[in-house]
Amino acid sequence: PRVEQLADQDKYLAFVFRSRLIGYPDDVEFLLDDTAKVIHFRSASRLGRGDMGVNRARMEAISKAFAAQP
Repeated sequence: PRVEQLADQDKYLAFVFRSRLIGYPDDVEFLLDDTAKVIHFRSASRLGRGDMGVNRARMEAISKAFAAQP
């Protein structure tokens, strides 16, 4: 419910995730690299100095979910 998709182009996806309490935006991007057979991704806070590990935890959970796929 706190995620907005910004782009869906060929092999690129971009989203904004908003924090639960205050709604701070975090930019999240994915790029499918067919040649290397990997998905590049990044997650970064737009505001503030730290996010108490939220971006890292989110990306680790997404990575784990992809790794679990057959």
